[in-house]
Amino acid sequence: MRLLATVLCAVVPVSAAAHEPLTENTLTIGAGEGLAPASIAEMSWLAGHWRGEGFGGIAEEIWSPPEGGAMVGMFRLSHEGRTELYEIITLIEHRGGLVMRLKHFNADLTGWEEKAEVVEFPLIAKSDGMFWFDGLTVRPEADGSLTMFLAFRENNGSAREEVLRYRRVGK
Repeated sequence: MRLLATVLCAVVPVSAAAHEPLTENTLTIGAGEGLAPASIAEMSWLAGHWRGEGFGGIAEEIWSPPEGGAMVGMFRLSHEGRTELYEIITLIEHRGGLVMRLKHFNADLTGWEEKAEVVEFPLIAKSDGMFWFDGLTVRPEADGSLTMFLAFRENNGSAREEVLRYRRVGK
């Protein structure tokens, strides 16, 4: 469990050259690059309850419908029936684009980030229904499922990718 916490703290919203591949399925942007134009309405399909596999356990996300230029979400990761972590997530319209912001919490709700800190993923590209945030790709699948790719920075400076595969619950 400690290893997972160490790995998750190394989530990669980083700056590098403009829209370069970070991992096989994620991109990163360079300093001075702007957000991809988008509105929260383009992500309305994400609203609802999603459950699947990721990080070697059960991954679950619940998203509100868009309202007031924002969506709010919750992520929960559990292994062998025990919750290991939560995230509170916002997806907001910002400067003509979208930004995903989140905070991590242990199962007892103690926070990982400092009080005023968040992990931030600006939207840098979109195409054919896919959304590339800096270090995070959201891909709706033709069968109605959802795949997310998340980049993590390794100690040696390289990046690795974690894949989360979700199915909609209740539909």
